Amino acid sequence: MSDSPQADGPGATRRALRTYAAAAVSGFLLLIFFVRSGEPARPRATAAVASEPVQYVSIPDTYQAQSSYCMQQVPVAPQQALPACERAVALDPQNLTARHNLGYAYRVVGRLDLAIETLEGVARERPENTRTLFELASAYADAGRIEEASDRFLAVIALEPSHGFAQQRLQALEQQRVAAGAAAAPAR
Repeated sequence: MSDSPQADGPGATRRALRTYAAAAVSGFLLLIFFVRSGEPARPRATAAVASEPVQYVSIPDTYQAQSSYCMQQVPVAPQQALPACERAVALDPQNLTARHNLGYAYRVVGRLDLAIETLEGVARERPENTRTLFELASAYADAGRIEEASDRFLAVIALEPSHGFAQQRLQALEQQRVAAGAAAAPAR
């Protein structure tokens, strides 16, 4: 134990907590500043010498890199991911996974006609792929094409009876169809 009243005692814990809280608040405020500034989050790169500029590496122009970036970014930033998805297909047009990912990206950004066209092509070549059929059914549902969506969801369930998401979406479409039928029926 130290003889200094500042090192130990009832005030030391309070001072340590205040210091910790101040550091946490300043870190949080710094984070808010960067988020609100509109700057995209980038990993920090360290330079060997402090005077050298920091270099950011762009995505390599390979199918694997473009496709990987595409799938990582579509759920979070679909508009920014779309060019990488398109580039992956341009680099390997026969690659069904790249085409599936592009169709998925088109659906997420709302370009439903392109999503349906792209996913239909993949489904023709890979009719047993429930992931592609599910995305295609979802694109049809998003486009309001209930019959086509129901048919594709049924195909997914036929191939994979335990596909819970397809069952949920099909049930929601059926409820939507019943509600639309009830609204269209004349009142007596």
